[in-house]
Amino acid sequence: MSNNQLIRIPLFIVLFSIGASALAAAVLCNDLLDYYQIQHQIDLAQRQIIDLQNLNEDYRILAQRLTDNPRLVRRLAPVTPHTQEPDPNRIDPAARAEQLLAAQEALSRSQPAQQATLTPAWLERCKEPRRRMSLFLAGGALVLISFIFFGMTKPVLEEEVEDEE
Repeated sequence: MSNNQLIRIPLFIVLFSIGASALAAAVLCNDLLDYYQIQHQIDLAQRQIIDLQNLNEDYRILAQRLTDNPRLVRRLAPVTPHTQEPDPNRIDPAARAEQLLAAQEALSRSQPAQQATLTPAWLERCKEPRRRMSLFLAGGALVLISFIFFGMTKPVLEEEVEDEE
């Protein structure tokens, strides 16, 4: 293997792999965006499942405590709303629909918003049609350049070298 080929092979590999990667990114941009959005939805669903499992476990423990200690039910009965006849001297904290909506809005504002999908910045830029087309053309150009300038060469025979002299 000559020194010329020792330089040509790594240059071919580098340029071809960069060009092929750019082509693949340009072609698969929408699919990659869908993949990241689906992964984000799966992560949210898994977090919700974990929260529901924790809530179920809490209710199971509470139900077990109530069955083990019946006096606990009698102690909780007076604080349970609407279990007794309304006393005219007692303040009933029954909320109206408007109050519940206002409370729900206040809670939604106070809670941090759900994290946006964590798509890479390069993929966000790639989804623009102009940049996607330029990425596709640049990748195609790199693949062509790597084949034209650094691809296989025709082996030079010693007879041809002597004929040219």
